[in-house]
Amino acid sequence: MPTPFLPEPRSFVARVDDRSGPDITLLRTRLKRPLLVGDSNEFKIPYRVDSSLYDKYDGVWDSWTATARAFVDGELVEERVVSDLQNF
Repeated sequence: MPTPFLPEPRSFVARVDDRSGPDITLLRTRLKRPLLVGDSNEFKIPYRVDSSLYDKYDGVWDSWTATARAFVDGELVEERVVSDLQNF
């Protein structure tokens, strides 16, 4: 997730400090229950893009995405990209 869009990036329990920096933040979560085929799991990430952030990062805006990856026993089983990070 682009770090500038996260409120107080250090406040996330799921933040992976050694793989995060000023531009990109890696967030990791684990399920407390088995996720079976056809089940879904929602992991909400609060972010904010206001006019000043939108203007400040003009030019790189379209290249930034958030990518969600799901692993089972260390093997990648699903990947989704969110590229529509909007100015709200």
